[in-house]
Amino acid sequence: MQRRLNNYCKSKGWQRISDNRREDYVLKWCETKFRDSYCNFREGEQLLYQIPNNKILTTKIGLLMNLREYDRVMKKIGQAAKLLKMEDFFPETFRLDTKDEREIFFEIYKEPHIWICKPTSSNQGRGIFLLKSQSEVRSLQAKLQSVEDEATYKKFPYKLPQARIVQR
Repeated sequence: MQRRLNNYCKSKGWQRISDNRREDYVLKWCETKFRDSYCNFREGEQLLYQIPNNKILTTKIGLLMNLREYDRVMKKIGQAAKLLKMEDFFPETFRLDTKDEREIFFEIYKEPHIWICKPTSSNQGRGIFLLKSQSEVRSLQAKLQSVEDEATYKKFPYKLPQARIVQR
C-alpha cells in the first residue's frame, strides 16, 4: 500500500520530504499527530493526514465496536434481515482488553484452529502473531493475567499495555 501511494504521488510530480518542520507541503502524511501541524495549516491549500475522531474507524477496536453497534441498532429497528450479516464479511473477533470477551475466547479456543492476535492501534503488521496451539494460548492467557495482577496496573489501570484483539 505504501509503495502504491509513493508511486502515485511521484506520478503527480510530488516529492517526499524528510524534514517534518517544513511547511511548504501539499499533503502531509505521518504516523503520529502533532499539534503544530494544525497551527500552520493553510486551509484550501494543504491536506493533513488526520480526520478528527478518526480512531472510531481506523483502529481495530474502533471499527469492531462501530460494526457491532451498527449491527445492534439494525436488529433493534428490524432492519437486520435486509442487510449483510457482520459474520459474513468480518472475522470472528474478541477483544483481549475486555475480561468477558477474553474469557470467552480462552474457553472456545480449540486446536488446530489458528487465530491471529493483533495490537489494536498498530499498522503495517507490527506486533502481530499467530496462536496455533493450546500452549501458545495458555501462555498469552498467563501473560495477560500477570499484567492485570501487577500492582502498577491496579493503581494506574490506564497504564495497561496496548489493547489487542484475536481473530479467527
